Amino acid sequence: MNNYKLRLLFFAYLIFIGRPVQAQTCGTINLPPIIHACKGGTVLLPTTVTSAYSVYSVTWSPSTGLSDPTILAPTATMGISSTAYTIVVQFEKSTELIQNGDFNLGFSGFTSDYYFMSTPTGVSDHDSFAVGTDPSVYSTSTFPVIGDHTTGTGNMMIVDGAIDSTKHVWCESISVNSATQYLFSFWGNLFNVPDPKLRMTINGTPVKLFDLSGPAGQWVQYKYIFSSGGSTSIDICLYDVTIDSGGNDFALDDISLKELCDTFGGTSVILSDFSPVENFIAKVCKKDVTFFGADSVNLNITGRAWTYGDGNTDTGSTVKHTFPAEGTYTVVFTETDKYGCIDSATAKVGIVTTTKNIKAFGDTTICPGTYVPLLATGGRIYTWNHAHDLNDSTLPAPTALPVAPTHYVVIGIDSLGCTGMDSVFVDFFPPPILRITPNVEPVTCENSSVQLFVAGARKYIWQPGLLFDNNTSSHPVVTPKTTTTFYVTGTDGKGCNGTDSITIICLRDSIYIPNAFTPNGDGHNDVIAPTPYCDFLLTDFSVYNRWGQLMFSTSKVGDAWDGKFSGQPQPQGVYVYEVRGYKVEEGQVSRIPSVIKGNITLLR
Repeated sequence: MNNYKLRLLFFAYLIFIGRPVQAQTCGTINLPPIIHACKGGTVLLPTTVTSAYSVYSVTWSPSTGLSDPTILAPTATMGISSTAYTIVVQFEKSTELIQNGDFNLGFSGFTSDYYFMSTPTGVSDHDSFAVGTDPSVYSTSTFPVIGDHTTGTGNMMIVDGAIDSTKHVWCESISVNSATQYLFSFWGNLFNVPDPKLRMTINGTPVKLFDLSGPAGQWVQYKYIFSSGGSTSIDICLYDVTIDSGGNDFALDDISLKELCDTFGGTSVILSDFSPVENFIAKVCKKDVTFFGADSVNLNITGRAWTYGDGNTDTGSTVKHTFPAEGTYTVVFTETDKYGCIDSATAKVGIVTTTKNIKAFGDTTICPGTYVPLLATGGRIYTWNHAHDLNDSTLPAPTALPVAPTHYVVIGIDSLGCTGMDSVFVDFFPPPILRITPNVEPVTCENSSVQLFVAGARKYIWQPGLLFDNNTSSHPVVTPKTTTTFYVTGTDGKGCNGTDSITIICLRDSIYIPNAFTPNGDGHNDVIAPTPYCDFLLTDFSVYNRWGQLMFSTSKVGDAWDGKFSGQPQPQGVYVYEVRGYKVEEGQVSRIPSVIKGNITLLR
């Protein structure tokens, strides 16, 4: 059996030796028998109880290092040694053994050597008592107006203090269980000084002296715990031993006697022990290093972590690491057991890593989108950067597909385990810039043809090709059936490609008018006018402002509005145009009137 298991058994044994045997139990203490913790750490002793009775007191032993040894679940601050803790929970049983402790039955269930004032007279005498709800009616000059402790409106025992300490104030005979602990308590209220001192006796033997020194007019509870020993019946009496007739007045209420019983429990807090050891074997050049981590003491290791002093980490009992550069590195081996405790060992590792044998070849300039071979020599293991560009970043001769001019760096390890690096630069030829004319969107009629021109490359191909008379020409003729965007790809002398596109607007019996113009005198889009297409005959072109005022009107095809009214430039904004004319249906002599309206935007 290993030392760790022996230690667990030893501490489990410590929990139970010396524990008193109890004939009864008042509840169950729920507490793990063994709790694992870390040296110098804190751990909760997670105790709960299951009982029909309320908890009266809690006592932990040893108390050193506990946040509070009188609560069920304290926090223990551990040192360097495992510790066995015991807990004693004292329960207060619910059965009340005092017959008339709240005095709501009047002068009943107890005896007193004092004179009983059955009727309030307003004047009391020493060695007398009453049972009532208001002390002031029994002595209007010295007793205060207070409520009882139980409800504030019920009865209490009202006492005018003694001048004879042999008379008992209150006494009751109670049946008890032998060899059992009991809690005796009562609430006292001081009327005036001197303070009453009540001696408690059990079977005639003084056991406790209570000093009713609480603030006058306030209820204060007083308690005493005792063992019944071999008795099965006891007499509990209270005597006022402050012999003074000028004060020494008080009230009693809620006199109680309840049985207590102890329940025992315990736990052992076992601290994790470690003995981490790290060993390493360095290859030639000490670039690749294999590390071994072990522990001969702790058999509950769940995690082994390494930090190499170069920003990298790893996990496992046997690990390999490649250091990035020459130098001395502090390598830390950290163990974690299943209880979350950690320990570590440290070693210094000297690294020499460089070699000049690694060479890279393949500097070149290519067209975008072209594959290019790279080459490295002088090593047995290679790693290229920009791995996302390569078919395999670990090959000596990978194939690259760069998306931009790129420096490819290769790190190689030679036969001696040393590292070196070199790089290859792959540049891009600029792609050809294609220019299509016309440089504005042509407008044509349905089933009409448009000739396009392109320049900037040696070879061309147009798409969609079925609509061209020759889709590989630099000046093809295209016949669109609807408005269509056409694309051209051109290839230059280096094999690099460029693209451009043009949209041909195809109309049927209509007009074309831009949606905006800029009358700023720069020679571009300074005027706006409708252009009739196909079989549309224009008769009138008018422009209105937003309030319906006529800004411009003409019946002549080609006349354009220059953005002025009565010679004054009009403000930037949206204007309404109206075009009137006729549509001529194919094969018909008659003309069909047509009105076309829309918006144009004047920009400045």
